Amino acid sequence: MDEYTCSLRGNADMYGLGIRLGFYIQWLAGAIAALLRVERDAVAARSAIFGFSLATFVAVVVQTATSTNTAIDIYIPLLLCFGFFYSLPAIHYWTTYFWRKNDNSLNPTVVVASREFDILQMTLLLAVSGLKLWFWATRVLQSNNRPECLEYGFLFCRLELKDNAMRSVNICIDCGMIFFFIWKLYKMINSSKPLEQALPNEKEEDIK
Repeated sequence: MDEYTCSLRGNADMYGLGIRLGFYIQWLAGAIAALLRVERDAVAARSAIFGFSLATFVAVVVQTATSTNTAIDIYIPLLLCFGFFYSLPAIHYWTTYFWRKNDNSLNPTVVVASREFDILQMTLLLAVSGLKLWFWATRVLQSNNRPECLEYGFLFCRLELKDNAMRSVNICIDCGMIFFFIWKLYKMINSSKPLEQALPNEKEEDIK
């Protein structure tokens, strides 16, 4: 088939240019605010990202249940829903292993809004991981409306979504993420005191 016949029209309401730019700018703003330790802006960015991700996740679930979406129409929004999480380990590593060498008062978890918010965000990431696992395990194998057109994703290089390596790696990642989020939720829910109280109080330390 020629390129015109197999061109993807896409779903602008789900992952159009404006929506993608909104996600990218918020990811960047959240990462910069966390690295610069601007607590109020970091919390605001996390709240905005959570709202965007929740709305996109709900839209994906509703459209998947009520219409015949292509695999790409599910694949791209799920990447947007989960994208910010990939920056958190890098932020944590930077603040923990670089900044704290010179300043022990630095708190790598300063971007935490509240224990309740963290539980909500972890629950959303768990739900997204579950939907991603379903997508890679079963949905991606289902034929689309135009089976002659191949659908591609990215895993260090361009690969067909139905490629066994692509599916296997993503299934393993999502299974690991699900176990990790369940473990984190268990620890958060069974914590004996609010998360903010468990963090060092920098103002009190400065006074001392």
